[in-house]
Amino acid sequence: MRFWESVGQWFIDLWNSLLHFLTTGETGDAGDATTISSFLGKVVIALVIFIFFYYVNKFLIFVLKKRISSSRTSQNSKTARLFGISILKAILSVILVVIIFGVLGFSLTGLSTIISAAVVAIGLSLQDVISNFASGIILISTHNFIVGDYISIGSSVEGTVKEVKLLHTQLITFNNIAIFVPNSTLTSKDVTNYNTMEYRRISLPVNVSYDSNPTDVKKVLKYVVSKQSGINRDMPIAVVLDNLDSSSLVFAVRCYVPTAIYWDTLFQLREDVLIELRKRNIEIPYEKLDVNINSNTLPKKPVVAEDIKDEDIYFGEGKGSPVVQRQDDKDILKFLQMAKRQEGKIKRKKLKTPKEPNVAKKKKKTKKETTTK
Repeated sequence: MRFWESVGQWFIDLWNSLLHFLTTGETGDAGDATTISSFLGKVVIALVIFIFFYYVNKFLIFVLKKRISSSRTSQNSKTARLFGISILKAILSVILVVIIFGVLGFSLTGLSTIISAAVVAIGLSLQDVISNFASGIILISTHNFIVGDYISIGSSVEGTVKEVKLLHTQLITFNNIAIFVPNSTLTSKDVTNYNTMEYRRISLPVNVSYDSNPTDVKKVLKYVVSKQSGINRDMPIAVVLDNLDSSSLVFAVRCYVPTAIYWDTLFQLREDVLIELRKRNIEIPYEKLDVNINSNTLPKKPVVAEDIKDEDIYFGEGKGSPVVQRQDDKDILKFLQMAKRQEGKIKRKKLKTPKEPNVAKKKKKTKKETTTK
């Protein structure tokens, strides 16, 4: 509490001195030791100290990094030293802040209590930061990878390690893009280091047609491998029929090369295999569509419907029965409904036709009777 009390008292004295200067025009009483001139002097001194130590720290860090990069020490020691420089930079910043507080007249007796309380509060809110810091120490101590190694993290991020810093590790991809990975990610996920071993195996698949002779193909591939200069001939070299694909024979060329020239050797081997297979007339299958045109197709016969007469088409007793054009469910229902209606009309006509002649006869008799009378 003494620290905060001294801070508060410092601002109160500064305010009183400013009021006294504005009202009387004097910089302070004769018996007053805390005048505005003394406050301004402390601020100027603190500012000068801050600027001086800031550039001294920056120059010191620059010199240390340059010396580490130009030294002939191992990559392990370089990685550890760069990580130590980042820690030293943070410590120097804290020391600078403490010196400035002392110059301004703040009481530092209770500063340790404040720092301990602040550490607890900050630790709860900055768990990820503390985790990254602790993970950075673990990475430096375990030496799973060093500066210059090519690593991949899971299946998403990969690149060359440029620097292991206090909270993160910087990677440089093939496209010269900088990726900053938190140190906690490197300790919690699977990390593949491609530079740990001195030699790395090339496994190159080669697809050829089923018409090719496997013995001849293996002989050609072995010949191509023997012409490569970077291959380690003391380690196993194999050319095998690896798989029977749906459209090709899959051979595998396996050999070991130094890790430093892995990609160059792989690209050169792939190109030489392609050139040699074409030179030896060995077909390399690829996805394609073959269209076969048959010129001996017979001409279509004409449709014959002349022997069908209209009288042969019969749909019922009604002469007006509709002809079904489509044989789906809706048309069949319509056809049945119309057929029923047509049958109903026919029955009505049959009921009416026998009565009509009787009525006509009666009318004729009535006419004859009237004439005789």
